[in-house]
Amino acid sequence: MQHARKEKLLEQLDISKMSLSVGVWVNARPAIRRHDAEVEIMVEKNIPGEIEETAAERENEGRGNFSPLGLNAETVDILFFILAMMTARGMNIDFDSVARRVNVQGGRSDIYDTMVELVANAQERTLERDMREALIFWASAWLHQPEPMNPNAVLSLVSRKNSRNYPTILFNGKHPLTGIDLSSEDLEKSFTHARKCLRFIRIFVRDKLGRNVKYGIETSDWLPYRELILQYWQPESFEILRVRVYTNNGLQVPNPTLDTIQ
Repeated sequence: MQHARKEKLLEQLDISKMSLSVGVWVNARPAIRRHDAEVEIMVEKNIPGEIEETAAERENEGRGNFSPLGLNAETVDILFFILAMMTARGMNIDFDSVARRVNVQGGRSDIYDTMVELVANAQERTLERDMREALIFWASAWLHQPEPMNPNAVLSLVSRKNSRNYPTILFNGKHPLTGIDLSSEDLEKSFTHARKCLRFIRIFVRDKLGRNVKYGIETSDWLPYRELILQYWQPESFEILRVRVYTNNGLQVPNPTLDTIQ
């Protein structure tokens, strides 16, 4: 890709606008915005996981299963969760300074490893600085893809996927029976339980039913189990959900210790 083409793409990169869009997504899910542990989950699991998935997608370049759109979507998903975490924390970063520091001449071969290390080692006192650095590396990784697409356009696809995987009604921060705002302790329990249930359903649909969930699960996948997903206070609710998912799909229920998709 020519230097001028990269310069033009970089001019189209409007992280501030994308941040506002992700902010709307986060604000519609108070259980994420108000749940401090979600920040830890995003830093420790979600963001590094998204980076590793993007690196794996990049390795498919030149193979028959390589998808430029798939790589762009994975790349923007990294940005999505970084911005979601920043919104949840109320961080204020000069996004224009990020674009100014991106090298349009070439990208580092170890950029994904560097991003994972940077995020994994982020400390509370330097979190804002570390996330700013992560954004610079992200922008470089995006710019030096084989076929980079306008991330502002790809973001809508990624937002739809994450909306399917994190349905608003399951993360509204209210008790499902009383409608009262959950306490911090109950928010943590509610979020952790709902996330665990939805992750199980997503992997089950992918591995056992053979469906493509790259762009999120369908409402019909989780709606039959809505009450169990919301019953965070019942310790047996996840196991009941697990059994029902198998039986409702006509499959034998494996022993919990042998179930590879938990």
